[in-house]
Amino acid sequence: MAKKTKYYKNGSASAVGRRRRKRSGDYSLYIIFSAAIVLLIAFVISVTLLFNVRDFDISGDAPYTAEQVIAASGIKIGDSLISLDVSEVSDNITKKLPFVDTVEIKRLLPRTVKITHTRAVPFLYVVLGGEVHALSKNLKILETITTAELAKRIADGGVVTVTGAADFEKDTAAENPSLLVAKEIAEFADAEGLKLSGTIDVSSLIDIRVLYAHRVSIRFGTRSELSEKVKVAATMLKDYIGGDETGILRVQNPQRFSFEPVAAAEIDGTVTAVSEETETGEEASEELSADPSGIAAGSVPVTAAAAVPEQTEAAEQAEQTEESDESEEPAESAELDETDEAETDEEVFAEETLPEPAKPSQDIYIAVPEDDTEPPELT
Repeated sequence: MAKKTKYYKNGSASAVGRRRRKRSGDYSLYIIFSAAIVLLIAFVISVTLLFNVRDFDISGDAPYTAEQVIAASGIKIGDSLISLDVSEVSDNITKKLPFVDTVEIKRLLPRTVKITHTRAVPFLYVVLGGEVHALSKNLKILETITTAELAKRIADGGVVTVTGAADFEKDTAAENPSLLVAKEIAEFADAEGLKLSGTIDVSSLIDIRVLYAHRVSIRFGTRSELSEKVKVAATMLKDYIGGDETGILRVQNPQRFSFEPVAAAEIDGTVTAVSEETETGEEASEELSADPSGIAAGSVPVTAAAAVPEQTEAAEQAEQTEESDESEEPAESAELDETDEAETDEEVFAEETLPEPAKPSQDIYIAVPEDDTEPPELT
């Protein structure tokens, strides 16, 4: 059969093909645009009609009813479930209900909001003036109690108090640097499996201290490497320091730490007079008690931690000079009798820096005459 030949009026076959492809491209744009319109209409319908809030599923251990949680959330029946701001709802609940610590919000299509909350429990007790603020783990003020009530809770055990914190308002506790340090210490201790109880002193952020169970004073120093320092302290308290031992644990450097047994009565004060070694291993001056009058009365004697090395003649002269200076102290110290003074010399009550031992003979320099004569011989 002979092949039929097609004839085109308005141009070649290639031109007709281009026109067909152009028309098919126009249809593709039309299909895409139509699909977008349909999706937009479906979204508007879902937001306004289909997925609206109709039910609530409330669960948790915070001391509030479902009605209180719903009212605090700010969600109303008929609100769009799709456009619900989960973060805003969570903030509303935690701000309006102080004993709610954390909140989890879920959308359950087509019409339910699920709210799960956890109870906020006192994590730190901050002593500020004559008041005691109970703070949650998120540093939210849960309640304000009296010191008498705090004493009862301390007797029950497991209470961590914070002293020396800077003053703060209700809404600024979570931004207080000293409270953040106390929170970090308590959280690091929990992470190491150490049930912290006692007092965290943040009056100086370069000399952070923790009085653990009123028997071990932990000296952390600055905030640097705090997690490592707490880890070392937790290991020492759990594995090396006995349950009835008292003393001072120095962890200013997590790579170099020490424990010094000290009587509990000498630890439980604001400042303890003990000798402390510096990083170079030399003896540092002993810390002064916060109450000099109590020292003069001889209420809490403190024995030096290390034996005093043998003194040279220069050291003895310096000691005599210091004794003469002490004779000019206020009347309270002057009232001590000679026996008490002798005992005071044997026990360390005040800061005393020992002079360095006499060094070997210094180098001898001999003046050489200008002429060529030889210098005299040394005898």
